[in-house]
Amino acid sequence: MSKNPEDPRAAVQRLMREYETYDQAVDVVSAFEFLFTLPKDMAATVQHFERFPKIPTGASDPDTPDLTVLFTDGTALVGEVARLSLQPKSVDSACDQLLRYNNLTRVHDAAGFANVTDVDVVLFVPLDIGPDAVDRIIYERMLDSTHPYKPSKAPCIVQFARDPDRYMFQRINDAKNGSIDGHGREPHLGARIRKINVPASGFTAIKATSKFMNDPIKPLYLAVILYTQVWPTEQKGKVAETRVTPAETARTLQKLYRAGTANDVRSTMALLISAGLAVDNKDGTYTVAKSPRAKGEHDLARIIAQRSADRAKPLVRPSRTAATALSNQLALFD
Repeated sequence: MSKNPEDPRAAVQRLMREYETYDQAVDVVSAFEFLFTLPKDMAATVQHFERFPKIPTGASDPDTPDLTVLFTDGTALVGEVARLSLQPKSVDSACDQLLRYNNLTRVHDAAGFANVTDVDVVLFVPLDIGPDAVDRIIYERMLDSTHPYKPSKAPCIVQFARDPDRYMFQRINDAKNGSIDGHGREPHLGARIRKINVPASGFTAIKATSKFMNDPIKPLYLAVILYTQVWPTEQKGKVAETRVTPAETARTLQKLYRAGTANDVRSTMALLISAGLAVDNKDGTYTVAKSPRAKGEHDLARIIAQRSADRAKPLVRPSRTAATALSNQLALFD
């Protein structure tokens, strides 16, 4: 027996929640890239900032935090952006990740990897769960003698909030919460993280060229970037129905943003097909409708989500070339 179809309103909420969570995580990484690389005083202490870390450890999977910072003194900071559910399984999974990062002995530099003498682990969580995250991670696990989560030092849990013009970052003010060791650097983040306000205008230029981060890309988020950035680039600014291939689109994504695979594009095509904005040509290509009119990226995301939830009427048909090829293939069996 098949499951009942998802309620359209719930489907829109789910898709928009995925979009906004990923978009917010990109903002957090971009804000810290700004803090570590643009203000001259802090930038002078940084050897390398990496927003796509992939660190081999000898285990089956590499470590993939959301950002790493290599300082000129040979120490490092590793950051993870998380939206914990605060259920035991979710918190335990986060602790497993944080423990792996605590044990890192090298991080990215401009040429590959560099050994580090000390690592500060920072966990970024939304404002609404900040104190609860300290309770679940620090008190109920790290300080519980019977629990296996035993890092060499406590992670620094930092809560964040967004308003239209800025992000606010603040270390949870709890004596048992971890802190960031500046190792004598001046200035250093630990001295400032009591409360930092980062204006959105500060990292706008960074986000314009760095639309992604290390977490798996959500189809709705990628759909918006494809419509507003990638396909206009491929079409040299033309606004029209277009025919695309996942591999070619992925190559453009990698060229522009160092992110995105053909499978990511295929997942996004499935979403656009459900929204009536694309059709599978059955020859490895897709025909995509021109972008719906929208007042910015967030509005475009909502339009696509609503069309998908409503299973809107298709706006495009298979391309003639693909339809002819399919007809010729079928003729072979007549």
